Amino acid sequence: MAGRMLLFVGVFLLLHAAFSATQPRPFTSLPLDIVLQCLVALAVSCVGVVRTTVKLREIKATSESFARTFDTVGNCNSFYAFRHRGRVLFGTERKDRSSLSKRTLSVTDGDE
Repeated sequence: MAGRMLLFVGVFLLLHAAFSATQPRPFTSLPLDIVLQCLVALAVSCVGVVRTTVKLREIKATSESFARTFDTVGNCNSFYAFRHRGRVLFGTERKDRSSLSKRTLSVTDGDE
C-alpha cells in the first residue's frame, strides 16, 4: 500500500512540476525549484514503482538444458535456412525450377 501511495505522490508532483513549467514567466530557462521538483518526483515515483511490483519468481531450467553445451545453445530449428538468396547472388542456383518460379524470375528480372 505504501508503494502505491508513493507512486501516486510522485506522479502528482511530476504533473504539478509540468503545470508550473507551462505558466508564462519572464525567464529563458526553467527555475531551479521546478527542476528540483521534477527530480524529487522522479525519485519518489521510482521508489513507488519498485515497492509496488510483486516478488519475482525463479526461472528454473529444465533438465535437458543442463546437458547442452555452449555451442549448441543457440541452435534452433527456426534459424535453419536451406533455401535463400545466396544461390541467386553467387550463381549456384538450380536449373530445375518450376514454371511458376520461372515466371516470377522473368517478371522480377525486368523484361523490356
